[in-house]
Amino acid sequence: MRLRIFTAIALLAATLFLAAAPVRAFDSKGVDLLAAFNDGIYWQDNTPATDEDTICSGDGPAAAVDSGVQNVMATPPDASGPFGAGMRKVYISVVIDDVGLDQKRSARTIALPANVTLAFLPYAGNIQAQAAQAAAKGHELMVHLPMEPSRMSADPGPDYLGVAHTAEELEKRIARNLDAFSGYKGVNNHMGSAFTKHAPGLDVLMRALKKRGVYFLDSKTAPDSIAEDMARAKGIPVTHRDVFIDHFETAEQVRAALEKTERIARITGYAVAIGHPKDVTLDALELWLPTLAAKGIELIPLSEMIEKRHAAHKSYSAAAVKPAGLGE
Repeated sequence: MRLRIFTAIALLAATLFLAAAPVRAFDSKGVDLLAAFNDGIYWQDNTPATDEDTICSGDGPAAAVDSGVQNVMATPPDASGPFGAGMRKVYISVVIDDVGLDQKRSARTIALPANVTLAFLPYAGNIQAQAAQAAAKGHELMVHLPMEPSRMSADPGPDYLGVAHTAEELEKRIARNLDAFSGYKGVNNHMGSAFTKHAPGLDVLMRALKKRGVYFLDSKTAPDSIAEDMARAKGIPVTHRDVFIDHFETAEQVRAALEKTERIARITGYAVAIGHPKDVTLDALELWLPTLAAKGIELIPLSEMIEKRHAAHKSYSAAAVKPAGLGE
């Protein structure tokens, strides 16, 4: 009799515990996805220390693989993204940096679908004509603004923004870079693993971008960059890079980076990938981009990505403060 009573009490306690415990979702490595999402893993850039400066300078691939968000589910949830059944489509932006220097590969880059965003180096030859051609093809344009890297063995190019430059010198250099061509909607950093951590210089830059009414993309060449936070504080439309497509110049690694871009987009609803006008990258993009629509993924220009991410973040923040249906 006592055993039956004890067993009944134990079963009742277990039932109450399970009823009270929230439902959890775990990925293939046992990571609690809900806890990860609440901790900001899928909203923040979590790429380990990698420096794109060597890639942009042509000195070879960076020392570490851009692993970023790896703890994602092998298959997407029932509704793409974190906002429930209302979101049926996910969004990806692809930005190609360093456009303009190699005019043959730049022409091939311009031939990519119009929604690919192109970031032109302001010191490239024949820059105005190249930018005008890209705009005529429907591409959104950016200025790929040279900034000081952590290692000056990687040459950022003329008129780079340096940590030792005075505010007056920075203003002159910013103006020369941003006046190199017209028709662009935004700016991102070329190299800059030192400058994107330099608050005084970033303050000068963000004031200039605010006056011109353009957005900023933090390429995250330094994992501890403060550029995105500085831009947001100044009221500048801003987002960050999630994936570097071509850290390693092999077809296999580039395909893996594109697959990773899809996985991040499936979890968060959005992903920004940056690549360069390299043959291996262009080969992969020419095959991959036409497959997106059939997968329910929409390729969008970066300005649209910033708007969507901002709206989604506001919606998520509001829901977190006041869940739907409570207190109404």
